[in-house]
Amino acid sequence: MNIVRNLSKKSSSCLDHLRGGQFVSLPSRFGIATTIRENSSNAAGPKLQVHEPVESKEKTALNETLRKINSKLAANAEGRLFAIIHVCGKQFRVTPEDLIAIEGHWAPDAGERIRLEKVLLLGSRDFTVVGKPLLPQELVSVEATVVEKSLSHTRIHFKKIPRGNYNRTHLHREPLTILRINYIKINEQLVSSKASE
Repeated sequence: MNIVRNLSKKSSSCLDHLRGGQFVSLPSRFGIATTIRENSSNAAGPKLQVHEPVESKEKTALNETLRKINSKLAANAEGRLFAIIHVCGKQFRVTPEDLIAIEGHWAPDAGERIRLEKVLLLGSRDFTVVGKPLLPQELVSVEATVVEKSLSHTRIHFKKIPRGNYNRTHLHREPLTILRINYIKINEQLVSSKASE
């Protein structure tokens, strides 16, 4: 009972600091600033008011950055693009004409052209576009050709039990698919809503 009284005294003393029209900012999970203000006309207690965020320096900086990137894209001056793609549970950093090796069974046959749709990041020397977690499929396209399907190098698994007359050697080769990245291109201009997704 004594603990409850102490807590109620502390909470009422915290509200006493709000008298006189002082504002207290509370952290918000969704980016909306929430403030507590005592309303002098209502003696029932403090009111919660939600204020929409105003145009901040971050938004203007974002719009300026997007404008610069779009001007480079319009002039075809973006330079050599790179991308981080997700294929078969692994991430690869690729540029045009790169070769990547994917271990394990994978369905495409040699000579097939495929579009890699899971792009996590796209960039060049001047800018980088990061997905949360992926970039929209209509924004960027990465195309690759299956060059070769073969087996990996031989892996040796050796088991031995000491003083047990037990020696086993297992040789294992994993299926391997070699891809060549044909091109990486940005299909449309960047918009602030797509960059924030």
